[in-house]
Amino acid sequence: MGLQEIQQRLGLSRQRIQQLSGRDGFPSPYQTLAMGRVWLADEIETWIRTHRPARARSTPPDRQQSQFCEGRGDRAPNSSK
Repeated sequence: MGLQEIQQRLGLSRQRIQQLSGRDGFPSPYQTLAMGRVWLADEIETWIRTHRPARARSTPPDRQQSQFCEGRGDRAPNSSK
């Protein structure tokens, strides 16, 4: 999950997400790529449930485009949409 996806998910500005990402308790980036930092969607969703419960979803988002496979640096394979 990239910065823009977190921004959309929380409805906050890019600057505000950058501020939050520097705070204790915010998940550490999974990896830093040329395009910027990326986080595991599950960790971001857990943070949202804890710190922004009004924004929490009862069902997880479609993360196929944003979730990285644990233990690997590649994206999860796409399935039929």
